Amino acid sequence: MICVLATGLAMACEPDMTGPATRPMDPWADCPVERSVYELHLDEERRADFTDGPITAGFIPARHYASAVSDLYFWIQTPQNRYWFVINVSMGYGVTSINPVTDPTRADAEPDGPREIEAADGVPNGSTLLMFDADAMPVEVPSSTDLGPEWILVPDLGPALWYSPGDMTDQPASERDRLPTAFFRRSRCADAGAALAWP
Repeated sequence: MICVLATGLAMACEPDMTGPATRPMDPWADCPVERSVYELHLDEERRADFTDGPITAGFIPARHYASAVSDLYFWIQTPQNRYWFVINVSMGYGVTSINPVTDPTRADAEPDGPREIEAADGVPNGSTLLMFDADAMPVEVPSSTDLGPEWILVPDLGPALWYSPGDMTDQPASERDRLPTAFFRRSRCADAGAALAWP
């Protein structure tokens, strides 16, 4: 009801036809995390440096499990390679990290799952994984059918791919692979989810 002070100081009221304020529909409400595709968020000048295509990322669910915290594997696709990771959360402070593994969709992963890839010098080669919603608030590690984060940041993976890409994959790798330090932003929803990974 909308009321205004009318002539003669009488209060005149009319029905409010606008109704209560409504929140806009979430455009990603029907896009679960395993169908969400993320693209590295770069300005036009830096994007132009990647003439072989964009750098993308996403998640693929396992048939049963991928780690203790999620049934999802995380992947990053550069113009040269696709890198696969398992997601872990440390005890105590609970830092989320990713560790490189072999391709969990290949047939050789069926018996026992993908193999964790060790660095040549024996130093752990995990990277921090940070995820945020559209309001830049941190989000929990998703599982399949959950809604995905809006933003993803892997701040320390770029140096590893530049200086030791062979520690990130068992596939032939170039001497160096480029991953600028920038956010991945959810950019599209795939028509269908990818084939399930092992195990």
